[in-house]
Amino acid sequence: MQVTIQRYEASAIAIHRAELMAALVQSIEKERLHTHMQGIGFEQDEEGVRLRLASGEAVQSDLLVGADGLHSVVRAQLFGKTKPHNVVRRLFCDRF
Repeated sequence: MQVTIQRYEASAIAIHRAELMAALVQSIEKERLHTHMQGIGFEQDEEGVRLRLASGEAVQSDLLVGADGLHSVVRAQLFGKTKPHNVVRRLFCDRF
């Protein structure tokens, strides 16, 4: 399902986390894919994005996929701490 969110002028794609992980594993070199790590924040600049990890390490990359669950650190940093809601149900109801 693809949804355009006018508030942010961007598209969003709803996908099951297991399907996303399978697609990433198939598409990205093993040494560049970091899983099972706890992110605590990130910085972005013209060189890319730097993810700070709970272990004290930092990972530099061109892309950060914030598939970090219901209480997403990435989403909170981007949009503030908001209560997650079911977008699919809301979009379905708004069509009537």
